[in-house]
Amino acid sequence: MTINESTGVTGQGRSSFSSRLKTDFMAKWDDHVHKVVKIADKVAKKKGSMGGKESLGSVATSLPQSAGIAQFEGDTLPTPSAGTYIQPYLHARDLYMRLRWTGQVERAARRGDKHAWAQPRKEDIKNGTAQFNINFARMLYLGRYQGLGVASGSSTVTQTLYGRDARTSATADFYKFGAHYLRVGMEVDHCASAITGDPVALDGVESVMTISAIDNSTPSAPTITTNDPTTNPSDGSILIPAGSRRVDTGTSTNANNSSYFAGVSGLLEYVSDLNSYAAVYDIARAAGDTISGVHNKSGGNVRAFDENLIALVTDQVVDNGVGDEPDCLAMHSSVRREYVKQTAGDRRFAPVQKDKGYAGRLVFNAGDAELPLLVDRDCPPGLAFVLNTKDWGWLSQSDMGSVDGGDRFIANQDSREVIMHKSGNVFCEKPFNNGIIDDIQYDTDSLVA
Repeated sequence: MTINESTGVTGQGRSSFSSRLKTDFMAKWDDHVHKVVKIADKVAKKKGSMGGKESLGSVATSLPQSAGIAQFEGDTLPTPSAGTYIQPYLHARDLYMRLRWTGQVERAARRGDKHAWAQPRKEDIKNGTAQFNINFARMLYLGRYQGLGVASGSSTVTQTLYGRDARTSATADFYKFGAHYLRVGMEVDHCASAITGDPVALDGVESVMTISAIDNSTPSAPTITTNDPTTNPSDGSILIPAGSRRVDTGTSTNANNSSYFAGVSGLLEYVSDLNSYAAVYDIARAAGDTISGVHNKSGGNVRAFDENLIALVTDQVVDNGVGDEPDCLAMHSSVRREYVKQTAGDRRFAPVQKDKGYAGRLVFNAGDAELPLLVDRDCPPGLAFVLNTKDWGWLSQSDMGSVDGGDRFIANQDSREVIMHKSGNVFCEKPFNNGIIDDIQYDTDSLVA
């Protein structure tokens, strides 16, 4: 790199001695990427294995109502009745990571720190695993639909998105996440305003777009730059990961068929209601309340946060569920700020006056239930998940590992690659044992007045 030095110095100076000076190499700095993921430890702990073409369960949704009937002497005995049952289906989903290195780059860095800050293979696997976990955590929140953001207006190469602070429980606003879940180099597609729709708008050709730039300088209207898509997004089009759903014209039934989607299931899928996900486990939610969560919302109209909402949803979960109490509140930091705002008046007490803010981990007490706050940057804003983490787990078909036990040689190339893979799916035994408090006022970039 060119350095501007003083010239005309009498005697030896840096300019004249520059060819004898070395460049000082610092240690490799920390990556400028947020890699912390939290939700997997709560809802995707391994709880068994799966195989075959699908995993089938059986659940009782009601008990025989001809039991415990009070009658008079001489009455005919109650009419026998039976309980009701449903059979949930769970399909294994496949997650991949593919990396490749030329022989030239590996040989160039072979002498370690003498010639390189990092080994290309080791560096790529480390960073690829981090991105793998980030995408996995995103799916654990968004579920199989994987709505990543919503386009604002018709666009081609440069597309404007609705900002992250525009998200509400309303259908048109549900996936307004700004550009938060998008990354440079990511391949995305789009579907019409109906999230369950096909990823193609016209002729069966997928409109894959590779993101080359993201501009968040205007948070209310971030933009992304892509290649020119086959079919342009329009106002309300929902961005989705490329290849995340099948191309099929029978869209009327696809919402109920999880095998139409490539992504794993997640919180918004299991804990919401039929207005967000019409079906779970390939069962229409209209068939029974037990496969819907307690989704407390305000019709898409944001409202000031109220601690009583946590108590209400907790009580609804306990009363309408199986009696288990939730044990976790998951939210974005913008919602935590609204939560903390309610306790600001408590600083009048002497022990708190000298220590502003909050110390330690926040916990909400709802009767006998203690709900610690899990604050996660990837949690959708404007809501709080009220979770019973004991209901959640990961059924593994195959653990993370190389598909062929090592790297593979690329035919006719001085290159090698490795393909990593894991498969399985997340399940929630009792969706109605969990809840969402939605339509909370928030601002991800500022303070709410």
